[in-house]
Amino acid sequence: MSKRVNVPSSTFSPDATQRERAEEELQESQEKLRLMFESVTEGITVTNLNGVITDVNQRVVEIHGFGSKDEILGKIAFEFIAIRDHKRAVANMRKTLEEGSVRAIEYTLLKADGSEFPGELSASVLKDASGNPLGLIAITRDITERKRAEEALRESEEKYRHLFDNLGDAAFLADVETGLIIETNQQGAVMLGRSRDEIVGMHQSELHPPGQADKYRQKFAAHIQKEHAADYDGEVIRKDGTIVSVRISASTLTIRGRHLILGLFRDITERKRAEEALKSSEERLRILFEFAPDGIYLNDLKGNFIDGNKAAEEITGYKRDELIGKNFLKLKLLPLGQVPKAAASLAKNALGKPSGPDEFVLNRKDGSQIPVEIRTFPVKISNKTLVLGIARDITERKKMEQELLERNEQLDAQNEELRSQSEELMAQQQELTE
Repeated sequence: MSKRVNVPSSTFSPDATQRERAEEELQESQEKLRLMFESVTEGITVTNLNGVITDVNQRVVEIHGFGSKDEILGKIAFEFIAIRDHKRAVANMRKTLEEGSVRAIEYTLLKADGSEFPGELSASVLKDASGNPLGLIAITRDITERKRAEEALRESEEKYRHLFDNLGDAAFLADVETGLIIETNQQGAVMLGRSRDEIVGMHQSELHPPGQADKYRQKFAAHIQKEHAADYDGEVIRKDGTIVSVRISASTLTIRGRHLILGLFRDITERKRAEEALKSSEERLRILFEFAPDGIYLNDLKGNFIDGNKAAEEITGYKRDELIGKNFLKLKLLPLGQVPKAAASLAKNALGKPSGPDEFVLNRKDGSQIPVEIRTFPVKISNKTLVLGIARDITERKKMEQELLERNEQLDAQNEELRSQSEELMAQQQELTE
């Protein structure tokens, strides 16, 4: 016979079941909230309206360097803020109660051992179901690493600014899209004869003389498209209208997502003047070289011709192109008997000594011969020893010497005849006297 068990009817009542289910759901919800409360990466602190801490998550314990929550609960929240920030913290607490919340505000926070660290607090009012304030809930973030990063960035920017300002060249930083200059250094201000405030906001085309904007715009466009550094000569115009010759080095860069172009401008006015002076000097020397009355030529220490002037062409009968690169032996410019003397002259030049004046007879291209007097000098051109030769046509001098020799011979013969006649007269006078 089975035993009957009496079960209270209330156990199976619908109200009791719903209440148990609601309690279970509430407990489950509370567990989820507690889990979320403990697992967030920021510190969460709950206080009453008097600022007394009633609850914290584990992250608050870690941030402030305590061993457990019990060391924090019951304390006044202001105890974890440096005294110098208390006045500001009280003002922000009042603002939170008035407005309902405040955004992240930086404070100097304290650890359990009294050491300081930078932190950030956000706060909002905690209310009951009727909307009445119960206290505050604050979010704490340790921003030590962020501050270090900001400090490193600040130091980096200061180094950049110091480097930028102390560049030897004028520097202009412009926005690629607008072409507007957003920064320059002191050298840029000096180069343009303007203040830095005047330059910032100018279009980069305004740096150059009127009418040249398109040329530089095309250069910049090509440079930006290829995304590589570009170097070229150009001109900028100062505030007073003076034109300055510059060497421009331009490169593109991206800073915080903004595409920029950095132009370094070096004043090459003096270099341009030196180049012009050198060019003018070279032109004068070329004119002297070309139109000198004597043949002037250059050859290496092996006797190969490197250059020659018009007079050298006239003396030898060869065009310059026929001489350059040829050896005097191959051209047979000298009779065989004079080759040793020419070789001796080259040997002296190789030792750094000049030679001459030496007389030679040159074989011209047409087969005729011409007497010349040659002087040679060793010279350094591009760190290479060459021979500068000066050949003078002495045909007329030789004719005059021959004529003078013949004239002297005639005079000698006449003198001899006169001497003979004088001796005969003296002999006749002697005879008459006797």
